[in-house]
Amino acid sequence: MTDILLEKYRIEERLGGGAFGDVYRVTHLELLVSRALKVLRRDAPGLGSQEFNNIEARFRLEGQLGAMLNTPTPHPNLLQVHNLHAAEDLLVLEMEYAPGGDLSKRIQAAKTSGQPYPVATALQVAVDVANALASLHANDIVHRDLKPANILFDNLGHAKLADFGLAQVPGGPSQRSQLSQPSPHPGTPGYKSPEQENSGSYLTPPSDVYALGVVLFEMLTGRLYTSQRPGTPASKFRGDLPAGLDELLARMLSENPKQRPWDGEEAASLLRNLQAGLLAEEAQRQAAQQAHLAQAESEKQAELARQEAAARAEALAQEQALARQKEEIQAQAEAQARKADEQARLEVARKAQAEVQAREQSRKEEEARKQAEQKKRVEPVPPAAGKGFLARNWGWIALAVLLLGGCYVILPFAIANLAFSAPFAGAAYTRPADGMTMAYVPGATFTMGSADITDAAPHQVTLSAYWIDETDVTNAEYAKCVATGICTEPSNKSSATRSSYYGNSLFDNYPVIYVNWSQAETYCEWAGVKLPTEAQWELAARGTDNRTYPWGAAIDKSYANYNQDVRDTTAVWSYQKGHSPYGADDMAGNVWQWVADWYGAYGYSPTSNPTGPASGNYRVLRGGSWYDGNYDLRSAYRNDNDPSNTFNNIGFRCARSN
Repeated sequence: MTDILLEKYRIEERLGGGAFGDVYRVTHLELLVSRALKVLRRDAPGLGSQEFNNIEARFRLEGQLGAMLNTPTPHPNLLQVHNLHAAEDLLVLEMEYAPGGDLSKRIQAAKTSGQPYPVATALQVAVDVANALASLHANDIVHRDLKPANILFDNLGHAKLADFGLAQVPGGPSQRSQLSQPSPHPGTPGYKSPEQENSGSYLTPPSDVYALGVVLFEMLTGRLYTSQRPGTPASKFRGDLPAGLDELLARMLSENPKQRPWDGEEAASLLRNLQAGLLAEEAQRQAAQQAHLAQAESEKQAELARQEAAARAEALAQEQALARQKEEIQAQAEAQARKADEQARLEVARKAQAEVQAREQSRKEEEARKQAEQKKRVEPVPPAAGKGFLARNWGWIALAVLLLGGCYVILPFAIANLAFSAPFAGAAYTRPADGMTMAYVPGATFTMGSADITDAAPHQVTLSAYWIDETDVTNAEYAKCVATGICTEPSNKSSATRSSYYGNSLFDNYPVIYVNWSQAETYCEWAGVKLPTEAQWELAARGTDNRTYPWGAAIDKSYANYNQDVRDTTAVWSYQKGHSPYGADDMAGNVWQWVADWYGAYGYSPTSNPTGPASGNYRVLRGGSWYDGNYDLRSAYRNDNDPSNTFNNIGFRCARSN
């Protein structure tokens, strides 16, 4: 690709690309303005004639719809299409350049920073997109590919809907038989409505409204709605959402199209009503804040006046006190002079008295000396003490015999006690069945749960001593059980970014994934152990000092595998800073871990060695994964899932009672 294209555009930078071509920021050489060009070359590697024809149809459809929807005046929320150039071996679509980038990058930036996407901003983006959909739906057009990457921003921050190449147009060239997308409908997985995903029928505007609900849910929570349990409210993940937003999202994300807002116009109206409520609440908050500030200022002025009056009174009091102090000093000086005279007279009397007492003491001592000499002359001499060696030393001999004879009892007893002493915290034990090393966790009473709204309330739990695996069960260890015929292979041998993962020696030391709860339980039973209870897992992760994470309160990407740029599993022992108080690795991040308990409310009875509810619909998952943010990696965070499910970010580890 040369720097000058079609003799009228100078290429400044590549903005992105994919299977259907590349997108560049260019300068129009005649108009001297920035434009975005979507470019497709017929001779692109791997592009056949039929695929080129399909993409050409998409280009033309996108150009025609862009021109039609922005006529006679440009729509503020639709990306403008300026021209379509079709040469023998080249297709070029000239479009408005959006310097603000796309929504997917803004959502990712919010997740990376740990700051939630502002509610007011998310609602405004949703209103802008709903206005754009209203224009499409008014012309019987269904977009079919609404997602964050197709929502762009101009230099004023207005959202603009782009990419109409997959739009459903009655009788137009967007029929599925003319496109290279899989049936029944083209689009992006994760953002399709249920009818778009599963039906071959003609789509209606509520399909786009569903996709808009998925995008709004992702802006507010940083999570993809289609990865959650159906009906999950956005308020589960953040507590600052306005009243009515959960209810509107529930309508937009209903499985039944008839229960959703019918089109973009109705969705925009409902979203604007929410905006109005937010504005009213903000106005009330600001008015209350202003009143509070005015009251505080009034109180401040009154306090200043009071302080000034108090200062004047204090100054007067100090002057009066100083005068009294001078009078007191003078009176004290006079009193001290009188006292000195009195003390001088007393000292003379004391010395005279001391001389009398000294003479009396000398007399008494001389009398006592004489009495002692008289007593010594009349007292008899004590008898001799020699009665033989045994009589004089029997006590020492008995003590020596006792000490020498006791060695035969005390020394073996001490050695026996040393030989059978209990393991220390973090002691290692190697399991014979699979070679896994287990860490020792002494019995303890600790606080389980936390005060966070998404966690269970804190409560005391007492556990007996036990052992827990130092790492997640790896591909190589799991394969040993599969080789015996007891365990079944994972449901998928790939990972998020690797087509060959399980069974590939390069990843033997990586956590096994795509195993459900029953497969994990079977493996632990084969190895002679069991899945840890939820309480055992939490004590091993956070210790008895209520740590937020296994290593302490702070977190960054040097501690664990989470929310990474390359989003996939890493080998065990990859994060030396991220160990738990007992030496266990990857208790936070890398893969979620199945535990033995059914998911239910805390408050288990008994609180000593609890095992959770007796039954339920979902099993507990702990620890977070490479896909999740730092919030889900907290040691007290609980997740749940259908025990029959398998995913590329779920594994397990085992435990053993002492």
